[in-house]
Amino acid sequence: MAEKLLYYRKKKGITQRQLAESIGVKHNSISAWEKGTNAIDIEVLYRICCVLGISISDIYGRYGSYGADDLSFTERQIIEAYRGQPEMQTAVQRVLDIR
Repeated sequence: MAEKLLYYRKKKGITQRQLAESIGVKHNSISAWEKGTNAIDIEVLYRICCVLGISISDIYGRYGSYGADDLSFTERQIIEAYRGQPEMQTAVQRVLDIR
């Protein structure tokens, strides 16, 4: 989990201090979490995920059937909704010009 937190924070392009300020903790907490020396409270983890635009599953490295690091949480939700609405798939394919 520590490596994923570091990865997604850097992918978002924010510093430890910026992340800490946005979730209301001290910046040294972020450092400890990224090193794996301290555990993250679930409520704080949720706030981190909101700031980084990812899911808790992303942090734990569990991606369901997608497995791609380049898909955001929102993109996975869109794919799941698309798969669950076969009657809309043709319309979406037309809009996106997919044949």
